[in-house]
Amino acid sequence: MDEALTALEREMEQLRRDARTAHADQDHPTVRAACEQLRRVESAWYARIGQLPQHSATAQLPPLRSKEQMRLTLAMIGAPAAPKDIRKVTLAFTGMDLPWSRLASVRRDERRRYATSAGTTSYICPALNADTFVPVRGLYALSDWPLEHRLHARTSARVDFLTMVTRLAAHEQSATPPVRELLRRMADEIAGATVNESTLITAAVTRAAETELRTIVQDDRARRTAAARAARRDLDPVEQIFGAPRN
Repeated sequence: MDEALTALEREMEQLRRDARTAHADQDHPTVRAACEQLRRVESAWYARIGQLPQHSATAQLPPLRSKEQMRLTLAMIGAPAAPKDIRKVTLAFTGMDLPWSRLASVRRDERRRYATSAGTTSYICPALNADTFVPVRGLYALSDWPLEHRLHARTSARVDFLTMVTRLAAHEQSATPPVRELLRRMADEIAGATVNESTLITAAVTRAAETELRTIVQDDRARRTAAARAARRDLDPVEQIFGAPRN
């Protein structure tokens, strides 16, 4: 076992817990500090695994690398995401493409891996419907996120999109041209995110996204918290990750 990797993974888990606690307390400076440190630790973990090179032309990843990159991209996004968004973010940040065919098999592969492996701390899993707890089709999360974070209520899609935008804008690679272009396209979907040639894109989209988040996040958080209490009562540990059976 690579002890350095294990230490980095433990530090990432602790930083995520610190960020979640600070987020619940609305301690925004601590959230930002924890997220910045988390990004640095993730980068160190990524470099030790094998840093993906930047390419001017799009290249495809082999299957194992595809799943690992998907996991890293979800960690960067910080909220449940659809394959199209995972692909766009991966392409902007790494120049690498995640093929649809490989994304489609990930959920099944991870469920099998969960049943046969021990000691793994994180799996790619489905987001769960907050009313029925069945997997939401085409929406992925990470198993080490809190259950509240992996549940999807009717108010969650917008909250998760705005969360993704703020996290990407805060990332250290946000100044690169591909990421700026991605943020520019996302800005078109946010009221008040006025972007032009003289605008600092990251500041504009962050300000607009955080402004909208403040008006909708409390209702969404309440729905997810109530659903999580019911899920913990009604679902076994495996179902809390991979969802209840479809009737």
